[in-house]
Amino acid sequence: MVFLWRIFRKLCEEVSNKEESTYSLTGRRVVELGYFLDALKDFLHHDDKGRLGCTFHNVQVCGEIRKGLNSGLKLKCAMCNFEKTVWTNDTKSEIMDVNKAATIGIMEIGFSNLQDLTAILNIPPMSNTLFQKEQNIIADAWAKTAAREMELAIEEEKRLAKERGDVEWMLMGMPS
Repeated sequence: MVFLWRIFRKLCEEVSNKEESTYSLTGRRVVELGYFLDALKDFLHHDDKGRLGCTFHNVQVCGEIRKGLNSGLKLKCAMCNFEKTVWTNDTKSEIMDVNKAATIGIMEIGFSNLQDLTAILNIPPMSNTLFQKEQNIIADAWAKTAAREMELAIEEEKRLAKERGDVEWMLMGMPS
C-alpha cells in the first residue's frame, strides 16, 4: 500500500510540474503584509495532515480579482486541486480599507493624480466609479461630522454665555 502511495505521489508531482499557470501577474500591488501572509499560511494548511504532500511549490496563481487597489489572488494547489482566493488586504477589517484610505489621501488633488501615482508605481489603478463612490461616502461623513461639531459648538457657546450672563442679548439677537 505504501508503495502504491509513493507511485501516486510521484505521478501527481510529474503532472503538477508539467502544468504551467496560464495566468501571469504583472505590476505591483498594495499589500497588508501581516494579513496576506496569514491568509497564505491558511491556504497552505489545506492539507494539514500532510496526506497529499501539498507544499508551497504546488501553488499556482489562476487569476486575480481586483476591487480598486485590493487584489484577490485565485490560488490553486496543483496536487489536490484545492482552490481559494487570497486577498492582499483584509476585506472584513473594521479599519479603513485601502480604497477609502487612498481616496481620502488624494481628494484634495484629484483622481487624475491618483491615476498618475499608481501608473508610476506600476500598480493597477482604481476605477473612477469606485473613487467617486468612496468620495461620496467620505464627503457625507465629513458633512455629518461638521454639522455635529457645529451643534456641539453652539451648545458650548450657549453654556458659556449663560455663565457670563450674556443671555439677554443672545435672545434678542444683538449685543446690549
